[in-house]
Amino acid sequence: MNKKAQAGMEYLMTYGWALVLVTTIVGVLVLLVGGPLEDPVFSSSDPTKLMIKGAAVNNQVATIKLQNITGGEIVVQSVTGGDGYYDCEYVPTTVIAGGELEIKCAAPPEIAPGNVSVEYYDSSGFLQNSLISGGGEIEPLGAPPTGENTDYLCSEGFDNDGDSLIDCEDPDCIGHTGTGQYPDGLLCEQVQPAQETV
Repeated sequence: MNKKAQAGMEYLMTYGWALVLVTTIVGVLVLLVGGPLEDPVFSSSDPTKLMIKGAAVNNQVATIKLQNITGGEIVVQSVTGGDGYYDCEYVPTTVIAGGELEIKCAAPPEIAPGNVSVEYYDSSGFLQNSLISGGGEIEPLGAPPTGENTDYLCSEGFDNDGDSLIDCEDPDCIGHTGTGQYPDGLLCEQVQPAQETV
């Protein structure tokens, strides 16, 4: 054995245990102090066509990233939320083979699973449907109110930010569509809240 190789082996034998020990301690500290939060769990009704690449539920918004693995281009026809998810938006409309589709839906302020139905035309022109189901904790317990800042939050009949103003009565809802107790399709600034008589 040459002298350089022997010196390298002696170095590893002398200091290698210290490197392993330091790495282990740092790993344990990271896990105990800043461990990852439990990710929401989502599943696809047809994972051989639309594969879930990632999902998160933060600030009452569920974000789901799907990858087109159909082998051809797809054209998304509609994305509809249900069982807890509402006001879904998506980009892009046309997804190339291997490309990603990002979906964002409003979600209620509690632990709630939901589902998203994705209708699309495959490369052969056939209408397909995939159901994405799942969810997780929307907000950590004790989190401050998030405000009235989505169409769903501006229509579900609750004061979400603690200012005693509900839905379209809250100025935070201006620009969002009021539904539920207000006429469907009207923006909140078009709705005249009922005035109390004294």
